[in-house]
Amino acid sequence: MPDVKPTRINLINIKNYIKIVKNGYSILKRKRESLVIEFMKILKEESYSRADLYNILQSAYRTAAFSISYYGEQNVLRVASYISNKYTLSIDSKNIMGVKIPLLQGEIELSSSLLTSRLFFDDIFNNFSKSLDMLIKIAKKEESLVRLVNEIDKTKRRVNALEYIHIPKLQQQANYIKTVLAEQERDMFSSLKHVKKKIASSSRY
Repeated sequence: MPDVKPTRINLINIKNYIKIVKNGYSILKRKRESLVIEFMKILKEESYSRADLYNILQSAYRTAAFSISYYGEQNVLRVASYISNKYTLSIDSKNIMGVKIPLLQGEIELSSSLLTSRLFFDDIFNNFSKSLDMLIKIAKKEESLVRLVNEIDKTKRRVNALEYIHIPKLQQQANYIKTVLAEQERDMFSSLKHVKKKIASSSRY
């Protein structure tokens, strides 16, 4: 038996509360669907970024191997020692359906004490710089995926709790009150009918 007093005011309150809960349920379902769409979008982008990173690194290592074979390892290392760089990383975030998604932006500054530079060395540096940018992009997407998965799971649990626990319980309470009130009305009607019969029979004498 539901733990609720079978009164009309309670029935009205429960019906209103069911409407509110169902509205919240619909909002949470839409949120879950939006989060899943965003998750699939970022997952696809992350897959493409990994493929791009693989190609960039392949190009960088090929260029480095060619430079070493052409100029000699010592010369390549000597040129590399003249190059200094500074990498600046800025961190921000954006909000997607209540989930904070990290935004990372990197910028590299190159300086060299050499009066001239070889094209191969420039290519090596550019490719490895691109790979660093790509690694940051992938790290951002992977962190976004983790946060989205956690929020999707949390939203799914809330949706299931409303659908399978809270809403059925409220509907059970409403049905219980309706049944009790209907029985009370039948009893009252039966009592009134009996009273009317008694009054009618007594008026004959």
